[in-house]
Amino acid sequence: MSKRKKSDNVKSSPSPTAASTAPPREAISWTTLWRALCSPEWRLPLAIFAGSRIALLLMSLVFIGLTPQQVEQPPDILTNFMRWDSGWYEQIINQGYTWKGPDQQSSVAFFPLYPLTAKIMSFFLFGNVKLALFVTSNLAFLFFLHYLYKLTCHEFGAETAERALLYAALFPIAFYSSAGYTESLMLFLATATLYYARLGQWRAALIFGALTPLTRLVGMAVFPALAWEWYKQKGLTFKALYLLTIPSGLLMFMIYLWILTGDPLAFNTVQKAWNHVLTWPWGTFQIAWQVLTTVPRTRYIYAIAALDFGSMGLFLILCVAALRYLPPAYWLYSLPVYFLSTSATLLPDKGLPTASIARYMMSIFPAFMLLGHWGKNKFLHYLIMFLWAILTGPLLVYYFAGIWVE
Repeated sequence: MSKRKKSDNVKSSPSPTAASTAPPREAISWTTLWRALCSPEWRLPLAIFAGSRIALLLMSLVFIGLTPQQVEQPPDILTNFMRWDSGWYEQIINQGYTWKGPDQQSSVAFFPLYPLTAKIMSFFLFGNVKLALFVTSNLAFLFFLHYLYKLTCHEFGAETAERALLYAALFPIAFYSSAGYTESLMLFLATATLYYARLGQWRAALIFGALTPLTRLVGMAVFPALAWEWYKQKGLTFKALYLLTIPSGLLMFMIYLWILTGDPLAFNTVQKAWNHVLTWPWGTFQIAWQVLTTVPRTRYIYAIAALDFGSMGLFLILCVAALRYLPPAYWLYSLPVYFLSTSATLLPDKGLPTASIARYMMSIFPAFMLLGHWGKNKFLHYLIMFLWAILTGPLLVYYFAGIWVE
């Protein structure tokens, strides 16, 4: 039997030269991260995000002295972004959900994912809840811009994607993307869901899709969009039951509400405490027009009524146009969001009946993709840019002065 050579029993090892030239694992990860941030799919969203956030912070500083109430000191910058519904999310983070019966306003009206995410964020910010809400909203908006860019590139190309990001970031009430509201998180999750579904990456699509209804009820609009994409890519098979993961999170929240309140639909039942009533979308249009034609133009609320009516009309046109210019998944998402957003109004004697509708319209992110496609026409592009900028100015003055806006 032949003997093995001595060299056969010695483990091979890298040469000193190879070992010295190999970069450390940490250096590789940081280099990879830097290269990713320098790629177009991150570079442009980061630039638009940074520019728009710096502008918002500067305007907050300029308008901070506009507070009409008699106070010793005007609110700080962070408090300027934490208004109205933000207080409810702070309460959920600090005290958990509360229930005072269907006739009294309580925190069960607000869905759990946004306050839960901010709660986790607060652990890294020394328990500063307001800062956690602010950071959560802004990070979610950055990720929304990232996925909107990639999704629009996939459908139309880079130039259209750049315009879509500009229109989304400059939308007249896009400042809510930095406020203690769910708009940013809803946009991020819905856009990511459709992005991964369109690419056939179903594990990620189902995860994001299950999280979206936990942010807002309209998040369920991703279900018909994903059902269509699944059918188109995989056909009608037994595995289509995986789509039931989308309402699973919402179902768990309903079980929690059932235990807490005895009513699994408490988030909807309590809406009457806010004086909300169900209305068909065409009825909401009629109400919006009636308000617009009866409110004196000298009242500030006329501007908000005009914003609501104009938003309803614009997004309706874009939803209908999506039937022609976008794949079915987009209008299967957009139309339910539009329907749900215009299916409730406020009692006329309790405030502006169409309150918040313009803000709800922001969740129809395919509208920005479609505008980006049409924006190749220079006339339309500059019209949108200037119109957005002019409308943003007075709305920001209202908002930072503590006057209700949407």
